[in-house]
Amino acid sequence: PVIVAPADIDIESCVAADSEVTSGNSGFAYSAALVTLDAAGVTAFLALTGASITEACDYTVTYIDTDDSGTLPFVVTRTWTITDACANTASDTQTITVDDTTAPAVTGSITDTTVEGCDATAAPAAVTDVAGLEGLTGDLLIADDCTADASLTLSLGTNTTGTCPIVITRTYAVTDAGGNVSANIVHIIN
Repeated sequence: PVIVAPADIDIESCVAADSEVTSGNSGFAYSAALVTLDAAGVTAFLALTGASITEACDYTVTYIDTDDSGTLPFVVTRTWTITDACANTASDTQTITVDDTTAPAVTGSITDTTVEGCDATAAPAAVTDVAGLEGLTGDLLIADDCTADASLTLSLGTNTTGTCPIVITRTYAVTDAGGNVSANIVHIIN
């Protein structure tokens, strides 16, 4: 027999969980144990992009999954096997890559701040975490589906211009555990 595995796929998710692999692969659930397809399962398999079977006699189709269980991206290797009535077999693999490629979402903004002072040292200290950033005056909210706020990291760029008034522009960006970077968040201090 000949079996050609479905085309490799990418799934947007935080974990290589059953629900993501199932929905992303036309209902075939993640399984570390061998799964034997029934007639409806074979029909569903053949409907997947790139999948094919060549065999004139009775046969069974099975699959089993392994994953790297590391950090993102998770790579699930699904091995599809066909066995004919005479116990001849053939296998092919499909790679299912599960990764977070979505940057942290930023909504709202930080209200400009005005402070009394003679030079840039009068400005409040820059914040160092997401909670501090969201705590500044305004309606700024930051959310990430895969990384908790406490694990998000901030980067900061500062530009100071003028003399009276002095304008300090702080440009923050938020990075999640997958290395995805948010849109810039600007805080202007006069």
